[in-house]
Amino acid sequence: MPIAPLALLLLAATGQTMIDPHGIRAGGVRIDSAGVHAPGGSVGAGGVRGGGAGRGTTILTNGGHRSVDCRSGTLTVNGNGNTLDVVNCARVTVAGNGNTLTIRFSLPARLALVGNRNDVSWRASKGTRVSASNVGARNTVRRTVWS
Repeated sequence: MPIAPLALLLLAATGQTMIDPHGIRAGGVRIDSAGVHAPGGSVGAGGVRGGGAGRGTTILTNGGHRSVDCRSGTLTVNGNGNTLDVVNCARVTVAGNGNTLTIRFSLPARLALVGNRNDVSWRASKGTRVSASNVGARNTVRRTVWS
């Protein structure tokens, strides 16, 4: 089922659906020309955006190419074979396999690799502390210089 009919079905199930020139709204979810927006984040042409501090974004898909802005929240990658450009996360957990991540940390953060065969390159702004753990198998983790 294409994403738009699925989203409309979800909105209809929430009750009190409103359709106006700006899009469709129901139960805290909004669909408009920029994408799908919910209290926990949004998906649009610019990629996935988390909901901010205390909120999390989870990638469940396989084989995707996208940018993720955690907005000081968290990111969990459960999918496989994704290529992700990640910014502004307080915590990144990679539980899937075969993912490629480029991460830019600008606040104290935690990086945890639980899955296998992931390729992670990360950098942090000056003075930013990042703790990393790698309990998966055959992961590659590289810290690069902030430019």
